[in-house]
Amino acid sequence: MNLRLGLNGGIIVGFSNFSGFAAYDIQCPNCVRKENNTVNPNYRVSMDNKGIATCSKCQKQYDMNNGGLIINGEKDDKGLERYRNAHTSGPLGTTTVFSE
Repeated sequence: MNLRLGLNGGIIVGFSNFSGFAAYDIQCPNCVRKENNTVNPNYRVSMDNKGIATCSKCQKQYDMNNGGLIINGEKDDKGLERYRNAHTSGPLGTTTVFSE
């Protein structure tokens, strides 16, 4: 079975400093909403080495160590979409992410 998670087939998976293992959609939710484009969005965020994800289009930033909350947003902006059912298991560290 081949399932695609995330808008445009992308997720960010990692370990945060405070909340442990987490998975987030790779698309900026604010650009997706503003452009009304959920079919083929291309508003990817990229991570730096401090746990900050920045949107390639609007330059909004998200704190990945604090639940994907938006850092420099405006009124009604949202943080990154988090997949709540994400974990690793097994000797090879198999990653499992479920959409709710």
